[in-house]
Amino acid sequence: MSTPGTTLQWIECEVPGCWIEVHVSEEAVAAKCWRCCMGQIEHLRKKEGDYLHSVAPAEIRRVRKRAGLSQKVLAFKLNISSSDVSQAERGTVAEPKKKLIDWVLARQKKKKAA
Repeated sequence: MSTPGTTLQWIECEVPGCWIEVHVSEEAVAAKCWRCCMGQIEHLRKKEGDYLHSVAPAEIRRVRKRAGLSQKVLAFKLNISSSDVSQAERGTVAEPKKKLIDWVLARQKKKKAA
């Protein structure tokens, strides 16, 4: 169910098979790109915990479930193998994938430090 005053839209990304999920409400506009943009999110809300849940169409919801993606907008899974990490360290991985690996490793370091 969508919260009163909110709208959910799906916009096709320029990467085939990727969707951009956009929420618009009185307080914020939020966008999330699945897959190609590393699941990063930009929004104007004060607290992430306050963020809207997905009310995606059933078909996209099924695709996301099959891909292991949570129905919550802020939750997502990334599959990074140790060989991906070693390739990134050697500089033999494509740039978009390297950014993804660097981002995942930075998040892991923050969690370990906490």
